[in-house]
Amino acid sequence: MDQSGNAPERTLQNARAEGVESCVEIITSDMRTLPLPDASVDAVVSNLAIHNVPDAAGRAEALAELRVLKPGGALFINDIMFARVYAEAPPGLGLERVQLSAPSFWFIIPSRSVTAVKQS
Repeated sequence: MDQSGNAPERTLQNARAEGVESCVEIITSDMRTLPLPDASVDAVVSNLAIHNVPDAAGRAEALAELRVLKPGGALFINDIMFARVYAEAPPGLGLERVQLSAPSFWFIIPSRSVTAVKQS
């Protein structure tokens, strides 16, 4: 469910402003069942989203969708809840160099970021 009035057109405007529009493809989907093949994307970015999945099992399903990340691909998750859980993702996801940030107060509610790289 859209939480902030975002729209594909706005995302494309941002990509255009950064000069990367030709590298961006927008797909609207449930984060627990991405319509993408395994190892098909270079980066996964989630900003203030995963906590909206109402149960732990569903959030685990969303993390399992990191299967779409290519070896050597980058992960960035910023969220207001459960960041420690994301940082302790199961070894089966193949993440390395996992880092959990200190709390950030740039948003009204403190958030933390998790960064990682998919094992090559």
